[in-house]
Amino acid sequence: MPTYLETRPIVIADTECYRDYWSIGFKSPESGRSIVYEYYDGCPLDKKRIASVFRRYTVITFNGIKYDLPMILFAMSGATNEELKEASDDLIKYGTPHWVFMERRGLSMPDFIDHIDLMSVSPGNPQMPSLKIYAGRLHSRKMQELPIDPDDNIGEMERQALLSYLPNDLDCTIDLWRD
Repeated sequence: MPTYLETRPIVIADTECYRDYWSIGFKSPESGRSIVYEYYDGCPLDKKRIASVFRRYTVITFNGIKYDLPMILFAMSGATNEELKEASDDLIKYGTPHWVFMERRGLSMPDFIDHIDLMSVSPGNPQMPSLKIYAGRLHSRKMQELPIDPDDNIGEMERQALLSYLPNDLDCTIDLWRD
C-alpha cells in the first residue's frame, strides 16, 4: 500500500471514447515511451496492465477528475463500449457531475490511485480553457482536433487515425505539466 510520502514516476494519461471503441494511452515524460490499450469488438480491455500502471505511477491528466478517471473506472468495471459512450455523453453532452456519475454506477476511487489533474490547477481556472488553448499558448509542436466525430462508428482505418491522434494530446499534456 503506497503512502503519501511515496514518490512514484510520472505518466501522462488520456482516453478516447466511441460507441464501438475506447482507448487509454499512457506516456512517460521522462523516457518518451508510450502505450495505448484499446477496447473494441475482438479486442478485450487489458484491465490487469491498466491497473498496474495506476498502482505504480503518479498519473497526470487534463480533465481527469471530471472525465478520464470516471470513464477509466467505468471501463475497468466491465462496461461495454456502448455503455461507455452513453456514460461519456452523460459527462460531456449533459454535464453530469463526476460524483453523480460515479454514484449512479456504483463506482469509487481506489485508494492506490495517485492522480494530478492539470485542468484544475492551470492558469485560467475557473474558466477552464481547453487543452488545445493551452497547447497554443505553450507553442506545442502540434495542435490537432479530434479527427473523427464522437458519434461516428470506428473501424480499422478510424482506429489507426485515433492511434495517431492520442499521442498528440499526451504530448500537449506533457507540455502543460512541464510549464
